[in-house]
Order: sequence, then C-alpha cells, then structure tokens
Amino acid sequence: MPGLAARAQAGRQTDRARRVAPRAGPGRRPSFYFGQFSLLGTTMGSPRDLAALPAFLVEYGVAPQVLDRTFPLADAAAAHEHLEGGTGFGKVVLLR
Repeated sequence: MPGLAARAQAGRQTDRARRVAPRAGPGRRPSFYFGQFSLLGTTMGSPRDLAALPAFLVEYGVAPQVLDRTFPLADAAAAHEHLEGGTGFGKVVLLR
C-alpha cells in the first residue's frame, strides 16, 4: 500500500482511521502537517468499535471525565461566570 506522500500526488486521500502509538512526541508528526493537504474524516467507528471502547480505555488507562457542575440552560450566564472564575475543575454541563 503506497504511503500518504505518494497518494497525495494523485489527488484526494481517503482512508479509514487507524490507531497509532498511544503517545506522540517529537519526530512523530507525519509529513502532511507541513503540506497543503486537506484531511477529511470522522472519529466514529462501527458498532463493534464502540463495544470495544470500554476495554480500550481500561487497557490504556484513560481516566473518565470529571464533572464539575451542572446548570439549567436558563442559567447559562451563571455557568459562563463559573468557568471564567477559574475555581472549577472538570466539565460544566448545561441541562435542558
């Protein structure tokens, strides 16, 4: 299978997303970051991928999101003030 650079000469690159190393660092940036390319895609997978997600999160030690506070949608201004105050830690959720 030809690499991304070889395919780019032929036009638009389409491909399925692949899992890569759990950590990225210097020297791991693909060459397409520095060219004039567009990368189209989605992070969604198949139902089988979704079913495998909990085991993947445990295997790689991904911590769950922390929920700081919830606000009614009508209090969106108060939620914004809370965020600007910088005293919270975690996600702020607006509820209908």
